[in-house]
Amino acid sequence: MSFSPDHAIGFRFTGRDYEPTTGTARFGFTLEMAGERKDIPFVETLQFVDAPPVSDGGRRSALARCLKYLHLALGVSYYKAAIPPRITVEGEPLPEDVARFFDKLYWHGLGEFSYVNRVDLTDRIRFPSDASARDPSPAFSPSAGVLTPIGGGKDSLVSIELLRAAGVDFSTFYMGDSALIDEMSASLGVPRVRVRRRISPALFELNRQGALNGHVPISAIIAFVALTAAVIHGFDHIVLSNERSANIPNTEYLGRAINHQYSKSLEFEEDFSRLTAAHVSPDIHYFSLLRGFSELKIASLFSRHEQHHPHFGSCNRGFRIHEPKSGSRWCNDCPKCRFVFLSLAPFMDKSSLVAIFGKNLLDEASQFAGYRELAGAEGFKPFECVGDVNESRAALYLIADKPEWRDDRVVRWFNERVRPEWQTPENAVAAEMAFSDRHRIPEPFLSIVREA
Repeated sequence: MSFSPDHAIGFRFTGRDYEPTTGTARFGFTLEMAGERKDIPFVETLQFVDAPPVSDGGRRSALARCLKYLHLALGVSYYKAAIPPRITVEGEPLPEDVARFFDKLYWHGLGEFSYVNRVDLTDRIRFPSDASARDPSPAFSPSAGVLTPIGGGKDSLVSIELLRAAGVDFSTFYMGDSALIDEMSASLGVPRVRVRRRISPALFELNRQGALNGHVPISAIIAFVALTAAVIHGFDHIVLSNERSANIPNTEYLGRAINHQYSKSLEFEEDFSRLTAAHVSPDIHYFSLLRGFSELKIASLFSRHEQHHPHFGSCNRGFRIHEPKSGSRWCNDCPKCRFVFLSLAPFMDKSSLVAIFGKNLLDEASQFAGYRELAGAEGFKPFECVGDVNESRAALYLIADKPEWRDDRVVRWFNERVRPEWQTPENAVAAEMAFSDRHRIPEPFLSIVREA
């Protein structure tokens, strides 16, 4: 059996429900098919593990609002299967600002998807709205403290150690069933909030039959799941670990900027915060603690926390749903592995770094082309959560004259081809290590990062 995306004429958000005794939420979606073809339904399930009862009216109303918007965010995974030209949302109509928020999220969040699949999203994404709909924030004032999403990588661990050093009480949050994240979260010795996710099996079957597939704005989905968890548990701060290079697009397609990390960008953070304040609670603050830092600066901070070096993992291949797990935290053959290795090289002993990865990536012939891409010598910034070209060049500059690194293949190439033509590299390195004022970090959290 085969599936043709061209036969899909609409995408419908159907029912949703929440079972408070188990913390289980279910969300329905339907691809509407042309002619005599049967419509294709999907059901996604999230379980908010150990969710407490939501008793007061204001919190119940805020939870209902969160589930409504979470429903819309989760839909991107199913909508992308065919990107039909009509979107329908059952139930109460959406206010204009909410509909436009999700237009923008789908448009930019599916940018990489559209580039890779060579599809044009123009005139396809339009959430219905009603000018008379309002959805004002319910009367709900959370006060439980800080919820910190973690993903197993160095960035969230830097945030955690900054919060810990400042004496801030916090709980970690993660979604999924990763043994790596579960192990790391347990080792931190702080309260944990966990959500299990079950994507509809019908989507995987549709992918096998020829549905469109590719990157979705997973960080936006996590944002809405975390917001829902914050309401359930009463947290008033959601503290992220997104760096400033997440703001930088990878390339252009059909006259638009394509950013793999759009849903980690400051622009998304600002939009999400406005939506939260207007329609959920103005007392829930969503921001990135590391927004003013480059990836290179974050690597320098992480290098100080040797207790985490054997346990962190940033390679995305270990988190893919349908891919055999190798047992290693690093595949050593992707942009993420290359960049993390390079970003840590200036700040760690070489033998210790090589021990983490199992090999010296800067001297591997098979990784040379990938490092040329990271350093801007060919292609464009990879579709991964990696630093920009200037960060990669700054990292290479910092190790270029070190005896233990200068004879490695990639460093020799940098010294021979890139460094002679690079004007004022010292200034570029200083800029990458400096703190940027483009952030939304409130006091007293701003004082915490400035101390770093």
